[in-house]
Amino acid sequence: MSVLLVMPPMGQMGEMRNEVKLKSAGAGKYTGSGNVMMAGKWNATITVKQNGKHLGQNKIVLTAA
Repeated sequence: MSVLLVMPPMGQMGEMRNEVKLKSAGAGKYTGSGNVMMAGKWNATITVKQNGKHLGQNKIVLTAA
């Protein structure tokens, strides 16, 4: 499982991306840590794979303060 964080380009600042690999913490929960380089709105894409097979994906918008 992984989360891809993307902040779209703004003005002269280019797109920022950070992919965080998540590890199972048991009971259907996953953990991981990554860096959010700056405050603002980030597009987060959560991808679930098992044995290399794509099982699902969800997209949300996060706001970092």
